[in-house]
Amino acid sequence: MVIPFEASHLRLMNVQPSQQEILQRVTDEFLSQLENTNAYTVVLDGVIVCCAGVIEYYKGRGEAWSYLGADLGSNMVPVYRAIKKYIDTIDVRRVEMTVDVDFEPGHRFAKLLGFELEAPRMKAYDINGRDKALYARIKNV
Repeated sequence: MVIPFEASHLRLMNVQPSQQEILQRVTDEFLSQLENTNAYTVVLDGVIVCCAGVIEYYKGRGEAWSYLGADLGSNMVPVYRAIKKYIDTIDVRRVEMTVDVDFEPGHRFAKLLGFELEAPRMKAYDINGRDKALYARIKNV
């Protein structure tokens, strides 16, 4: 089931270990602001397994974000399909996403979603000072 994102969803979700540290630094105020963007929550069997969306910086350019549940397991395929469908249908020409440079599953996920690597290393990019890779997906509109 896909439902509109609410800030409380992320605090209720058992986030995968690779994202726990960064989520601890995200403020409740920022999460509340995400409620007013293109964001949604995926619930499977009553468990929140994904919160994701696109923050549109201006018309035609946005950044994808997602938090995945640690207990996602075999449910990754339907979650992947929901995210891909969402990105395929939103009215944003350029969608960007960042991935931890050393997090190989994230790189595979970005490529599966149709993103292309544009910048292999952006130094000290995230809130914790970790290096990120920049991916982008351009739609013909």
